[in-house]
Amino acid sequence: WKRPKNASPDSDSAFPYIPCADPKTFRNVAVTVHGQDLPGKYTRRAMQATMREFNLYQLNLRFFVKSVIEDAVLYEKPAVSLYLFVTWMHCVIASSMRLVPAYFVGFLILLLLDSYNDHVRSNHRHHGYAPLTIQEIFLA
Repeated sequence: WKRPKNASPDSDSAFPYIPCADPKTFRNVAVTVHGQDLPGKYTRRAMQATMREFNLYQLNLRFFVKSVIEDAVLYEKPAVSLYLFVTWMHCVIASSMRLVPAYFVGFLILLLLDSYNDHVRSNHRHHGYAPLTIQEIFLA
């Protein structure tokens, strides 16, 4: 534990100055201000928490991809199924894989618009509280 070099009562810094007589006092102040997870200190506990969070992200991503594929195959969302079919046929007719990245970006935008319609525009989802609409954002 080292004291900050520029922390002195005479400096014109915007940070408050807390005089600490010894390293133990400085550590106690730092733990009080930041809690047990100090910035810059990477412990085994923090690593385990990071790994749990990463595993949760992987699990959620797998579930999302599986549900999107099922929705597209079973025509749960006709716009998504139509978009995938038309783009696939255009790639086959053009016999080109160069179009796949552009169509993938379009697919992500379509998913965002679908999510917007589900969560913002439907009244049963937001229970009377309506977030900003796209028109309000652009016309503000």
